[in-house]
Amino acid sequence: MHSKTSPSTSAASSQIQWEEKGENRSVLWHSESGIVPPKRVVIGDDQMTADSGIG
Repeated sequence: MHSKTSPSTSAASSQIQWEEKGENRSVLWHSESGIVPPKRVVIGDDQMTADSGIG
């Protein structure tokens, strides 16, 4: 289950969106330190290496 997608972000609502298994998904983004939402979302599982998740 290795699927790379590019999320769209909404600065006003701090929400990220992506597609997973053909379905649109979204979640509210919250960062205590004010970090902006990621530019992309990588779907992974415990078989995925750290290097493939970064990039």
